[in-house]
Amino acid sequence: MRFLLTRPLIDSESTAGQLRHQDHIVHIHPLMFIASQETKPIDFSGYQALIFTSPNAIRAYDYPRTAKTIMVFAVGDKTAKTAQDAGFKDIISAAGNVEKLSETIKSTIDPKDGRLLYLSGSDVAGSIDEDLGRAQFHVDVRIIYKAKAAENADQEMLLLLKQGQIDYIPFYSPRSALIFKELIKKAGMEETLEGVTALCMSPATEAVVTPLRWKRILTAKSPNQSALFKLIDIDL
Repeated sequence: MRFLLTRPLIDSESTAGQLRHQDHIVHIHPLMFIASQETKPIDFSGYQALIFTSPNAIRAYDYPRTAKTIMVFAVGDKTAKTAQDAGFKDIISAAGNVEKLSETIKSTIDPKDGRLLYLSGSDVAGSIDEDLGRAQFHVDVRIIYKAKAAENADQEMLLLLKQGQIDYIPFYSPRSALIFKELIKKAGMEETLEGVTALCMSPATEAVVTPLRWKRILTAKSPNQSALFKLIDIDL
């Protein structure tokens, strides 16, 4: 199978390694680039837990030892693994999406035990701080990175699509799907997708790519990478 991966480079390289190990052909052309936001040093004292909805939030800040002793709630297993690799000790993975993460937090800790700190990008899906606020949690939000969208589609990527060299494109979020859709339309290359299957992490992501002319659109039953690739009988 031949794949086009468009996530930020570090995320795409990890997935590409797993796919190539199974003898699949993988092309990486990121459509988003992660940049750390300038931020004042964060005072982690007084927080009972930290919230991460992306591995990028863990990579984007130099966390002190004191922060790594605080309980961490991670949206999924990959984010949890990134936190573990960074030295965090007490980690709970929701193994799902933002809604499941919120429910996991509400069922695990008591709002009376202290504030929560949500380390976030400038563009996120869902409003976990608002949802937790309705459950009487006090959530502070610090934006520490920005995912910048590519302004134009990579010419090599367009050539691969034009030549029919891509079978599958996985989409992990509505935003990444929207960036891809806009760049393909800008390049006037919508017809190059008629032999390509879109793999979507969620119904919201599927809704974004549906207007394009695909061979097929497949949507994962659970919002995680394992379920995404099981759509085509690949175990990651």
